[in-house]
Amino acid sequence: ALTAQTSSRGALRGLETPRAIASIEHERENPKQNMAPSLQLLIIAYTTLLQRATALRPPPQVLVVSGSDSGGGAGMQADIKTCAALGAFACSAVTALTAQNTKGVHGVHGVPPDFIEAQLDAVFDDLAPAAAKTGMLATPDVVAAVADRL
Repeated sequence: ALTAQTSSRGALRGLETPRAIASIEHERENPKQNMAPSLQLLIIAYTTLLQRATALRPPPQVLVVSGSDSGGGAGMQADIKTCAALGAFACSAVTALTAQNTKGVHGVHGVPPDFIEAQLDAVFDDLAPAAAKTGMLATPDVVAAVADRL
């Protein structure tokens, strides 16, 4: 548990960031200019505690089940970038490999359903995704394999 105590300087011990110290010193030098310095210090302390608590919590895990885009702009690559941008950890199962770029798709190689199942089993054996996002499920057999594991 995170705790804070008041130090002799009036700041919360353990939360003495340069910004908090500057705020306290400014308050002491200019007491009439600050309408609610205690509130300002409380907000700084709360924000610092919140940041520390958030940093201790692991990011949510998202299972991405989709095809790989060699051009990097779609498919699994785009899904992983989105997860990262939203602060989530992406785990994955690749369903197809594509040869593509911004001009088009030049080839597709499907991953066998039993290997997709093996990828999903490996993920679920070690991780606990809070959500799943599917993309390219190219054949009915792939859809059945993914549905069976989810």
